[in-house]
Order: sequence, then C-alpha cells, then structure tokens
Amino acid sequence: MEHRLFTPWTVGISVGAHLVFILLLALSPLARPARSISLGRTITIRVAPGIPGRKAASKPAAPKAQEPAKKLPPPVAAKPKPDGKSEAPAPPRPVEGAPSPTVENGGSGAAAAGTLVQGLDAAYFPFDYYVTQFLNRLSANWYKPAAPPGTSCVVRFAITRSGRITDAEVETPSAHAAFDRAALRAVLSSNPLPPLPFEFNEDKLGVHLKFE
Repeated sequence: MEHRLFTPWTVGISVGAHLVFILLLALSPLARPARSISLGRTITIRVAPGIPGRKAASKPAAPKAQEPAKKLPPPVAAKPKPDGKSEAPAPPRPVEGAPSPTVENGGSGAAAAGTLVQGLDAAYFPFDYYVTQFLNRLSANWYKPAAPPGTSCVVRFAITRSGRITDAEVETPSAHAAFDRAALRAVLSSNPLPPLPFEFNEDKLGVHLKFE
C-alpha cells in the first residue's frame, strides 16, 4: 500500500496558512514605507527665563556723575556798632628779636642795626611798637659806606599821619660826605613808613636819627 505525501487536505491547509501569513505581513507597520524627512524647515529653540543654571548677561553699570563742588559761604562782614563808629584796628605786635624801645619826652635809646633814635619832637610818645617798625625799615635800607671807625651823623625828618616822610635833611654831618649821603638816602628810600598810631593826637612826628 502506497503512502501519499500530498493529500488534498494537507494542500488546503498549507495554502490557507500562506494566505494568513501574507495578510499579516501586509498589515504589519514594518511593511509601511518610511516617510521622508524634510531638511528645509528651521527649528527654533527658545529658552525659558525661569530655567535654573542660566544667568542673563549683566549690563555694565553706568558711571556715576560727579557731584558739583560745594561752594563755600561768603565771609561774614563785621557788623558796625549802633553809634556808626568803627573800631580802630589793634596795633601790630612787635617782632620777636627786634628792639623794644621806650621813648618818652623826646628821649633816646631805641636802636637797630646801625641806627639810634636820639630824640622825638613829641612831649609823650609811648608807642614802642611803632618806633620798632620804622627803625627796622630804616635799618634795612642803610648801606654803610667805607668810613673810619666812630664815624656818625644825625638825620632829621618828619613823619606825617599817613606815614609819608618829609623835611629830611642832615642835621649833624660827619667828616665824610659819602657817609652823610648814604644816611640821607636810607631815610628817603624808606618812604613811606607805616601811618602814625591812631591814638597819637599830633599831625606829624619829628625824628632825630643817628647813623653809625
């Protein structure tokens, strides 16, 4: 008895199995054609401001404007007295190291660097600081020429209230004319002197000055 490998029953089962396989393969996603990706579109990515780890670029601080210089208040002027009279300026203080002469009743004794006050044409002149002032001025202008030791002369002059020197002359000459001219030149070169003290009541002060 012969055995058949392919019977109608087996052939039908095989055909049906192949049809089912083909149907499943057709319906499978793998059988779908791949979609083409377009590269022509631009993708924009926006970063949210609240994402931690990213800091916004800090702007440079604007330079501070310089403050204008403060103006100092103007000096306050002294108020005049109710009676309308202004106070007289205080007499200047004598210079340290300068002579401090005291001349009363036309006396003498005040000296400075080759000059000596022999007398004043005033009954009373207690303003030692003023004598020191004009003596220092006259001594600074006194250039003693070459002369034998002991040579001296006396020059007389007057000082007005404004300090101007008038009536200057050699009162007691020496034996050397060049010495006398140098002494008179020292007096005239010191013009004007400081004004006379406010408390001095006379219009001018006569001075007899010895040059040595």
